[in-house]
Amino acid sequence: MIDATELGELLELAGAEHVTGAESAAETGEPHAVDGPAQPLDQQAFSICFALSHHPGENHVIDRPAGYDFWRAYRADFWPDDQLSWAEVHPDTLEPFRRGLFKDPDGHGPRGPQDLWHFRRILGAANFEAGQGISDISLVNWPQIDYWLGPLVGVDQPEADHHAARARQLSLSFLYWMQTEAPRHDGGTGYPGLRPRGDALGTDDGLAMYPYIRESGGSSPRPG
Repeated sequence: MIDATELGELLELAGAEHVTGAESAAETGEPHAVDGPAQPLDQQAFSICFALSHHPGENHVIDRPAGYDFWRAYRADFWPDDQLSWAEVHPDTLEPFRRGLFKDPDGHGPRGPQDLWHFRRILGAANFEAGQGISDISLVNWPQIDYWLGPLVGVDQPEADHHAARARQLSLSFLYWMQTEAPRHDGGTGYPGLRPRGDALGTDDGLAMYPYIRESGGSSPRPG
């Protein structure tokens, strides 16, 4: 049985045997599973993505998000820098590195030279004739907006809604940080010309309609 829903709802509705989070090595024998009891709420981060275009010389700075002070000061003990920074880690080695919005300051990324803007660009203006008012649009689905302070699965609806709301504040805070405080590739701070593109996502605030859930749903009952 394959459950293709975003959060594995079919498994729960069907009463199928399933697990969430990190399983115990004592139960599975897997060498990289966690020691001690299973941790069902230890789940991969989710993200509230958003779309941007860039218009140098213009000012599209959003209102300061309500959660900005928290996220501006937050740094996880396993992360190499503040949450609101250009820092990230290589997914295989966990080696820290940085790549900027329009230029990679370290000269490399996990898959070769690549700045963040082109990492998940969804519309390239160069593919269209000039003079049509079309600009690049990049989808922000980057490590800086990964929300790992609580899951959406295995908790009641009010708690899931709480984490979804905090994740939205993280995404808005990262946008505001990029617009106002982020170190620029050419010196100075902030890119006020970053414009949220809700028109590309069907929303008013530029954020995606739904959270981006990684590696969800693909499950099968464990043999008895």
